Amino acid sequence: MTTILAFISGKGGTGKTAVSLATAQLLAAGGSRVALYDADLSTRGLTHYLSARVDTSRTGLADSVSLTDVQAIYVGPDSSLDTETLTGSGSSVRPFIVYPIMGDLAGEDADLDVDRAAKNILALLDRGKDEFDYHILDLQAGLTPLLDRLYAQVNTSIVVTEADPVSIAAVSYLRRHLDGLRKGVIYGLVNRALPEEKSFFEALLAYAGEIDWLGVLPSDPDVRRAFFLRGLLLKPQSSDPFGLQLIDTLGRVKRLSESMQGARKWLTAPGHSFDDDFHALIELREVLERQLAEAQFRRDRGRRWIGPVELNMSLIIGLAILLRAESVIPLWAAVVVGVLGVITTAFWRYYQRYIRMGYAEKEISSLRDTLERTDEQLRVYTVGRESRSGSSKSANIQRPAVTERE
Repeated sequence: MTTILAFISGKGGTGKTAVSLATAQLLAAGGSRVALYDADLSTRGLTHYLSARVDTSRTGLADSVSLTDVQAIYVGPDSSLDTETLTGSGSSVRPFIVYPIMGDLAGEDADLDVDRAAKNILALLDRGKDEFDYHILDLQAGLTPLLDRLYAQVNTSIVVTEADPVSIAAVSYLRRHLDGLRKGVIYGLVNRALPEEKSFFEALLAYAGEIDWLGVLPSDPDVRRAFFLRGLLLKPQSSDPFGLQLIDTLGRVKRLSESMQGARKWLTAPGHSFDDDFHALIELREVLERQLAEAQFRRDRGRRWIGPVELNMSLIIGLAILLRAESVIPLWAAVVVGVLGVITTAFWRYYQRYIRMGYAEKEISSLRDTLERTDEQLRVYTVGRESRSGSSKSANIQRPAVTERE
């Protein structure tokens, strides 16, 4: 049966569009037929994200007078927002379809028609009952007329939030509003979490316990970089910790669990496991710290050599001048020794400061950058491990006796 999945949020900036896009990618990679709708009349984030693929000569959901004029963008799970490699190579990986909210990006200052957007989305949902396994709505944050118009058709809704006090209050307010539209299970997930935000997450569970919390998604710098570059967020056989955690999180939803099993096969690298990668990162960090300490020692040791060499050369020059004064050596010999001493001292200082020290500083800088990236990944894995261990806690929260709509 077709699942209409809505991603909503109490406030903006929670990463809802990124989660919607990653979910569509995973479901399609798992073999499902997926349609993703930009239903955000304000930010229009998904349409802007795919702006290079939007046909400005055609219309979108909110500016199309006819359903046949609404454009559809085909996106391949294995490609960088491009289906050429899929259609040309006979790949078995199914692309998913994205419906932009508008077609003419240059005219984005114009008010978009809520009634027209709702009419077109509802018509596409009705027409695609047998065409798609999943319809994913990326809805605008907060309480909006489009949310009210579409929510009756949604059978699975997920609130995307962050673990901060403002988001906590916004989620609780949003939950009360949705109860007024229709009773049913509302799932929730915490996005872009850091290990130190665990106390906020616990507060979120206690304050908004009427929501069925699925888990926590880590703040993954690689995902943020991919989103910034407007590429797909996940790569096949990468064992990406954000993707694996998203699979675990969505797999707790009955309507999504089977598709998430196929997505896990697509994402998991052969011979890799979450815990193995975590311990490998810890070992790598220890190696990097040791290499960094050795590089800093070599740099500091080189600096300590500059003073003694200059002192020795000064003593040799002074000795040559003294010997010349005592008529022990000729004048030309004293001059040669003095010139050679000055040249040697200058060369040694240049070599140590600009060549050897330059290489040392580059090595130290590179090791620090790698160590920083490793720490970022460790934070990602730490959130995932804590989320797994804390899943039983969220499962024990008392919730209203409601069920998903069929």
